[in-house]
Amino acid sequence: DATRVNKDGLIESVVANQARLNYDPTNPQDPHLLLEPERINRVFPNNTLSGYSTLNATVSNNNSTSPDGASNASLITSGSGGTTIGIFKGFSGASASVTHNISVFLKKGTYDRIKVQEGFASANMVVDLSNGTEVSSQNATNKKIEAYPNDWFRISFNFTSASSGNLQFSLFVDGTTSTGITFYAFGGQIEEGSYATSLIPTSGSAVTRTADTCDKSSVASGIIGQTEGVIFLDFENYGQIGTSYGNHFKIESAGNNDRVAIQSDATSLNRLILVINDGSSTFFQPREDISLGRNKIAIKYKSGDIDAYINGVKEQVSTTSFSFANTLNKIYIGQPNKVYQAMVFNEALTDAELQTLTS
Repeated sequence: DATRVNKDGLIESVVANQARLNYDPTNPQDPHLLLEPERINRVFPNNTLSGYSTLNATVSNNNSTSPDGASNASLITSGSGGTTIGIFKGFSGASASVTHNISVFLKKGTYDRIKVQEGFASANMVVDLSNGTEVSSQNATNKKIEAYPNDWFRISFNFTSASSGNLQFSLFVDGTTSTGITFYAFGGQIEEGSYATSLIPTSGSAVTRTADTCDKSSVASGIIGQTEGVIFLDFENYGQIGTSYGNHFKIESAGNNDRVAIQSDATSLNRLILVINDGSSTFFQPREDISLGRNKIAIKYKSGDIDAYINGVKEQVSTTSFSFANTLNKIYIGQPNKVYQAMVFNEALTDAELQTLTS
């Protein structure tokens, strides 16, 4: 099971093995296919603040409507006022000294400047919930403030975990305040990785959301061109560094020997490897840097006539002759996070068509 944002801008659960068509929460037009890597949310519970420690504050769970449409947002109210007002809870079991991401949904009550903090790394970001802007930050990278319906914001940033591997999820009022000020919170999350993924609900323990893949084997004859064709991918690049190369999109043979593929580079967040090979020989394998965010990429494969277009520009050309040893009959989409469109053409396209397609 996993979550998505539906066409009404609300977070909802999707059962296992069903495509997650995810919508922009503030502009729900055409959806994208959500494909994410495995992540563990170490923060629990995250639908209430039960069991969290408080500092000069009180917590009222199930107090208001949250971003999932249920009445399970928590209200945090200051006590006697002052400068140290908030909630926190510690967690163990995380990897030490590696990149993590912390995120939470916040909404203004009677006060708008709130600090989201990971205590062990001394990493934080102060946000203004009146207008969804950053006020300040410390030891935080890849900072994001995303608007959701009903005046909610999802705040997230990266930090490097402590050498102990311990984590602390904290929310504090920023500045000197008076008695009885309020703000709302929901859906805390700390996950190992370089960006925030979709909400992983938790209750009594940490929860693992397994990796998404999308593939089709034994594709009917004629769908995939065996001597020429094009693969095209319009996707959101969030960057993935790992110990192996991941396939964003590929067509291949049954034994995985022959393929045309768009791969991620294991050593760089914003680099792709474009591949044409038959398992024993590689005919085309350039590396291309792309921006984080939305990109459109096409590879035209034809013996002696290979082109790669990225965002409307022809970036690679090859006149290498080649032939596949086995029938291409599989289509696979990996984990680019958001896929807006993926297409397979069974014939080569012209330069003008490839430019238009990727612009």
